[in-house]
Amino acid sequence: MSEMKPTTYHVTFVEDGWVVTAEGATRHTAKAPTKALTLDMARRIARDSKPARVIVHAMDGRIQYERRYGRWPLSDTPE
Repeated sequence: MSEMKPTTYHVTFVEDGWVVTAEGATRHTAKAPTKALTLDMARRIARDSKPARVIVHAMDGRIQYERRYGRWPLSDTPE
């Protein structure tokens, strides 16, 4: 049985709030007015789509940290 490729979600600031966007997607997966609410949504989405990771960005776009959910295949470990 082959392992699923992990999904990467980014939590980023936009003009009117915070969004969760799957890497490679053109539309946001979720949106909320605060970072805390958006992080909660991102965690739930990632847990439901394991393996997944959430990359959290600061308001200026810099990466603050990353969280992984589920088992990651060794051949697809992100840098």
